[in-house]
Amino acid sequence: MGDIPNIKMHDMFAMLQQLQQENANLRSAMEQLQVALTPIHVPASVVDPTPHASKEPRVALPDKFDGDRTKLRDFINKIRLIFRLQPQRYSTGKIQVGFIGTLLTGAASSWFSSLLEKNSPLLAHLDQFLQEFNRTFGERD
Repeated sequence: MGDIPNIKMHDMFAMLQQLQQENANLRSAMEQLQVALTPIHVPASVVDPTPHASKEPRVALPDKFDGDRTKLRDFINKIRLIFRLQPQRYSTGKIQVGFIGTLLTGAASSWFSSLLEKNSPLLAHLDQFLQEFNRTFGERD
């Protein structure tokens, strides 16, 4: 019976040595991985996610349009210029028409509100929206 505690102690010592060796092996493997990954890691400040893209310029908003026929052409031209200068910001017809809606007041705003309330398909298509907008508020022959 005196040998049983010694065997257990011997087994525990062997297991401890094995764990120490495995720990050393894991540390070595981790160091090798860190060395291998070091060239891959580039600080974010060095990488430019859009190397050729430039910032879109700031542009002044046109005066709000109230339905005055004499001001329609100027209003639409200013809106089109904004869309040209900021194509990323106004990338879809839905965004473009929504933006126009924020610049309407008076009769023009009421007309736009009716489109919103009906969820009109015009709200998603700039060209079709502008055709109807011109038909409603443009110069009459």
